[in-house]
Amino acid sequence: MAEQKPGMIRSLQGLRVLAFIGIFLSHAIDTPSGRWGVSIFIMLSGFVMTYAYWNRNGEEWEKPTLKSAFRFSWRKIRPLYPLHLIMLAAAFIPYYLIPAILSHSMKELAKVFAKLAITVPLVQTWFPVGFEAINTVAWYLSAMLFIYAAFPWVMKYLKKDRGVKKVLPAMLIAFAAQFAFAFVSRYIPFVNNAHWSCYILPLFRFGDFFIGCCLGYCFLKRGDRKLNAGIATALEVLFLALGVGGMLLHDIIDAKWFTFTLVYVPFSAGLVYVLAGSEGLVARLFSTKPFQTAAMLTPFAFLIHRQVLHYCEDLYLFAVGTPIHPVLLIAAAMALTVFFSYAYMVWSKGRRGIKK
Repeated sequence: MAEQKPGMIRSLQGLRVLAFIGIFLSHAIDTPSGRWGVSIFIMLSGFVMTYAYWNRNGEEWEKPTLKSAFRFSWRKIRPLYPLHLIMLAAAFIPYYLIPAILSHSMKELAKVFAKLAITVPLVQTWFPVGFEAINTVAWYLSAMLFIYAAFPWVMKYLKKDRGVKKVLPAMLIAFAAQFAFAFVSRYIPFVNNAHWSCYILPLFRFGDFFIGCCLGYCFLKRGDRKLNAGIATALEVLFLALGVGGMLLHDIIDAKWFTFTLVYVPFSAGLVYVLAGSEGLVARLFSTKPFQTAAMLTPFAFLIHRQVLHYCEDLYLFAVGTPIHPVLLIAAAMALTVFFSYAYMVWSKGRRGIKK
């Protein structure tokens, strides 16, 4: 097995692959697995960033300012921004611009350009209407732009080194705040859209990220303490099963304010923390080379896959005259997503090399 790079936990990199598969399937065949996948992605971001930056000194978290925070956030987002624009064009031209032009309606044309105006600078998640504008999955990049900017203040809080006993209540308070906001938002005009307020809104998703950061801190403070391999495996399987249970709950109860995000938060937290130790069989599986190779593609695949699915569905319908079979759709769209993700990764690395 290849040597692990500093600041990287291989088992968690592998978990990204499973999370992406959940998101991909949710868009391909309309399963709730995408909500679990997004919860994992955001929780992982907080955990991994705390773990990776903990021993790095920097003014970003010693004396954070709005300017330095957004500069830090932009550095995190910048490698994906060209891909954001490419996929934006791939969705905007055929699915928004051309239909608006053919409608001969200035009102429709104005609407699509308004959507474009909030999506290019990644501010669409702050609008209760139009938050999934153009390339719908770009909402995640928009939310993370704010969340990454908040990271320096989270690090400043954690760097005070209050100890695990004080950080654990902070995690519970963050979850309680999410729960209270989600419950109350049902009765607030313009906010009572659970898809926006309890899934998309950056302020709400900051709760997942903050909990992930605190988990990263707790993991760093546990030192050399290890779990028994059997116990670790049992916990890994348990938290995976609870995540699946959360997906099933979505179809059992009609409470979107709870099932969009909240149901997954504790299970995602438990899974990320247990897998980080790399003691169990699931963690070892995720640390293998196939998962590590696939994990490198997930940031690009996330932005690419939604439009690939749209194109596969529409081109097949145009060519054959019947809807594409779900199995064929999944196979074709996944293969094309992997191909385009790899191509973009190679191109972006070459581009960075030229700039250097």
